[in-house]
Amino acid sequence: MRSPKVPEGWEYWTSEPDEEDAWRLAMAYKETHERVRSDVFVRLRVVPAKGTHWILRRIEQRQETAA
Repeated sequence: MRSPKVPEGWEYWTSEPDEEDAWRLAMAYKETHERVRSDVFVRLRVVPAKGTHWILRRIEQRQETAA
């Protein structure tokens, strides 16, 4: 099995052996990062890769909406 390539527009952040642990870590990162930087939105993907799970991220600027 070949390792996947990181899709364009995404950044490799880290990896975890277990998929559930990867999602828990990813969500904790998202919540913390968005709490500290309220002007950004964090998108995450967990991708199986050679016996581990890569956590990929994409950080986007939040769009301001008119109230």
